[in-house]
Amino acid sequence: MNSQKAYEDVQLIKEMLSKTKSRIRSSGKYFILWGYVVMAGILGTYLLGRWERFEWIWAVWCGVMLTGSIVTVVFARGEKGRSRVVTLFDRIGAILGMGFGISFFLAAFAFPLLGIYDFPAIGPVTGMLAGTFLFILACVYEWKTLFAAALVWWLFSVGVAFLPYQGRALAMIIPLILGYIIPGYILQRHENKENEDE
Repeated sequence: MNSQKAYEDVQLIKEMLSKTKSRIRSSGKYFILWGYVVMAGILGTYLLGRWERFEWIWAVWCGVMLTGSIVTVVFARGEKGRSRVVTLFDRIGAILGMGFGISFFLAAFAFPLLGIYDFPAIGPVTGMLAGTFLFILACVYEWKTLFAAALVWWLFSVGVAFLPYQGRALAMIIPLILGYIIPGYILQRHENKENEDE
């Protein structure tokens, strides 16, 4: 391989990484969406618990998750309509999102219902998963903001264990805002700025 060909290959890789980072900024809407979806589920769970209507908590979560999934599909189809090449990093992000989505479902619903652990463990386990998901994304895409978001979730997953069970659901709103919604708005701001510059 001659030096000119090697230089061109490196430039192509850099260009693909740049395009991928640019497209990643458009994922801010997913962070915002799922932040608010989970927040709605948490508030619904809290209110139903206060009213002692525990039998309806599953319906709240099914409803918010179904809504979030439908909106996600609508967003994804809108992006798919734009002509673009799918890079390895795009595929990695999609696979991570799907894999962790399944893990969140297992951790928050299936395992407690199967008796693998009690409901009070949901907060720490899902907090740990959220931190791991954000840490992997931060490493793959080199997002410094997501390193901080991952740390917030990990600290929460330990700290929530010291809270009374009734306060755990509402406490999850704090890392949700700091570790999901705010990074989503930061990404969206970068995307808007990038679109203005074009």
